[in-house]
Amino acid sequence: MRNVFTAIVVLCSTLSFASQASLQSYDAGNLNPNPAAQGWTADRSLSGTGSIDTSTGEPLYLVDGTRGRSEWRIVPNAAVHSAASSFGWHYMAEMRLLEGGYFTNYYANGAKRYLPIVSLSNGRLEVTLVGHAQTTPFVIATGADATAFHRYEIVTLPNSNGMASFYVDGQLIAKDWPGASTTQNFVTWGNGSSGVSGKALYRDVRFEVHGDAVFASPDRIPSVISTKDNSGVVAIFAEQRIGGGDPGSASNTNNIITRVSTDFGLTWSASSNISAPANTNNGFDFSDPRPVLDEINQRLIVTYAKWPTNAAQNGDVIKPWLDNALLFNEFDLVSKTWSLPTQLPTTSVKEQGLQIVGLAGSHIFSRASNLIPTDSWQLTANLRIAGGGANIVSASNGSKLFQATFARTATDNLVVQLNGLANTYSLKTANDRPFAFFDIEIAFNPASQAATLKVDGLTIATWNGQSATSGLVSFGNNDAAIDGRMHIANIELVKNSSLAFKFDAAALTGLNPATNQTTPESQGWTKTSQGSGFTQYGDSSINPGPGHGIALNRQTFSQGEHNGRLIYPAIQLDKSFLNVVSIYSDDNGQQWQYGDELPLPYQWSGTTLKTLEPSEADIVELLDGRLLMTVRLDFNQIVNGVNYGPRYQFVSQNGGETWSMLTGNGANAFPNISTGTVDASITRIEQTNGTSYLAFTNPIGDLTTHAGRTNLGLWLSFDEGQTWKGPLQLVSGGSAYSDIIQINDSQALVIFEDNTSQIRTMRLPIHLLRQLL
Repeated sequence: MRNVFTAIVVLCSTLSFASQASLQSYDAGNLNPNPAAQGWTADRSLSGTGSIDTSTGEPLYLVDGTRGRSEWRIVPNAAVHSAASSFGWHYMAEMRLLEGGYFTNYYANGAKRYLPIVSLSNGRLEVTLVGHAQTTPFVIATGADATAFHRYEIVTLPNSNGMASFYVDGQLIAKDWPGASTTQNFVTWGNGSSGVSGKALYRDVRFEVHGDAVFASPDRIPSVISTKDNSGVVAIFAEQRIGGGDPGSASNTNNIITRVSTDFGLTWSASSNISAPANTNNGFDFSDPRPVLDEINQRLIVTYAKWPTNAAQNGDVIKPWLDNALLFNEFDLVSKTWSLPTQLPTTSVKEQGLQIVGLAGSHIFSRASNLIPTDSWQLTANLRIAGGGANIVSASNGSKLFQATFARTATDNLVVQLNGLANTYSLKTANDRPFAFFDIEIAFNPASQAATLKVDGLTIATWNGQSATSGLVSFGNNDAAIDGRMHIANIELVKNSSLAFKFDAAALTGLNPATNQTTPESQGWTKTSQGSGFTQYGDSSINPGPGHGIALNRQTFSQGEHNGRLIYPAIQLDKSFLNVVSIYSDDNGQQWQYGDELPLPYQWSGTTLKTLEPSEADIVELLDGRLLMTVRLDFNQIVNGVNYGPRYQFVSQNGGETWSMLTGNGANAFPNISTGTVDASITRIEQTNGTSYLAFTNPIGDLTTHAGRTNLGLWLSFDEGQTWKGPLQLVSGGSAYSDIIQINDSQALVIFEDNTSQIRTMRLPIHLLRQLL
């Protein structure tokens, strides 16, 4: 990777923010603490007054409702009421009641008002929630604490009955509060009664409506990432779809756009196209931004896919010989600048070679070796065992056969057995990348009539082979009764120090078979097959997919100690089947490599292979160091009579290098989730008090049938993904792709598509919402 920030596109050295229309606030610590200067209108009667009080050394606003009303209010417009209904709202007032009562910090929308009446009574701090089933006051505090500062909050989420929840100092006091009918239309704070005197000091007030529009139609595929140091930096991303189509459409151009916030997603910089420098001839589309935080180097890294125009993943139009790659940009958290795009080396993230898939079948490629017993020879190959057993590489010289049979065990170890020997040799454990390409050499010594196997330069064994009359070099799956999958990048035979032949499958992967001879048969090999299975060249594409990546920090010694690893799941398309692999870096983003595919059930229907096809996925690190992946299942969802549904979960014990299916953990793990396929999001929420849990967003669908992309929901897990509670409805109306990230101790930010003309964000008081489940 090139030196970071050698070429900089200056976007945010002086951030120009647009204000957020859906937030009304008052801050007594503001340079101008007059409420009127911050957009509020006084509503007073009789002797009610208000003034700045600095007697405690802190600027506070004193509301004095002695023998008179003293309030401040704003009148929301119809757009605010509409957004509040569709996306919910959050009201917060931090105040200290000094005496008396009838302090009413509330929102009224012309039909309903959510009115808490806070008062002091006989040394008790009490609140009455107008319209709540409990008509007697809730006691909040007594003694000296009754006249201390407290934070009062009201939260509503869009749902069918308009219920609100009420909190004091972050603790749920009451939920299922329907409010009360009204014709009032304002947000207000202060003493609301001319007949009840009271005094209170206010520190701040915030009324926030969720659902700010941040990108406009036809942009799609949102993602978000945030810093963890309370600096307030949040970055959001999307595909800018000029022309409106998916990547690869000839009629449109897809770019990667971003906006950055330095105040926890409250306001945003102007939109910037960070992929533009990589598209000088307008010959490419870019898709699926996947950001990750690199805390070590104080930067954000966003990776995305490059596609040739008119050739992308949809419809399997992309092919192994076409220019699909991963690019990334870096955002320096200190200088607030974006780097130019850089392309990752293709072979580090996308496989090239011949894939021999022996699922319920065998495929052997052979050619004459022309060896005799007196020849000295070396057979070398670069290969990977993608799964199963009966994966062989062999050579015979008319007298002896030397065959190495490779397999992945049930515990995911890579092993080899040499013909004529009873021993099985362990080559790699589950934590040593058993799925990765490795080099082998079988070297024959005519003096001893024995051969030596080396793997990655290490001698494994010397053995005598077995008698044979043939003279062949062979590779592939040799037993139709044993599933096997071998991928080979190259193989060559050197005879008496001279190259006899070479099969460079990796190079052939990059050639168009319509204009080039690329089949193994055209290169001098003969194929022998039994049963089912198939062969194909390379992976057609690799695609980061939507959502955000993570940095690992809970890895144990037995899991491989991968702390600091940057990792995200990516969509892999081989010839016509989708799967998911991890893309990860163990050196803070300098180099990247890919993990193993997800293990999937399969079945044959005649000559047609049917398997699950996972695509868009997200991961989270569990407290015990395991990784949990939640995956959208496209196309086939029923295999061997089992309905896996539109979503399934997988787990990794080794930092995302290999995965296993969680038994029975499909979409039904999330109560009332949409039955439609859609990208979802998962993240961890951690608070400074030690509270830690998982959050997941996905459409609920129609509230009766749970079908379709509508009504975004939030599910929470308090047992590390074993069970999920919810959903809480976050959106009333169209909802498709979403991403959720924690932005500070009390808030999470959700970015989502509203299925109409906007991509929107919500700053959720997640520490409050969790108490509703």
